[in-house]
Amino acid sequence: MRALSLRLIWRAIEAHEWLQPLTIGKPLEVWPMVPLIGLGLPPLSTIRAQWHVLAGMLSAVLVYRVAR
Repeated sequence: MRALSLRLIWRAIEAHEWLQPLTIGKPLEVWPMVPLIGLGLPPLSTIRAQWHVLAGMLSAVLVYRVAR
């Protein structure tokens, strides 16, 4: 998944389509990563951090649902 995300991020950066409206084939999960990589952060650590944040948010929601 990381290689696919990296490819999609570079495609969005090279085509200058990050700020354009969503179309078919433009996945939402790479949007928060494009500006971070554009600022010069290492791509793989940025992708890894983004997925850890999403996994943490999902686990927090699931724990809340189970506790409720």
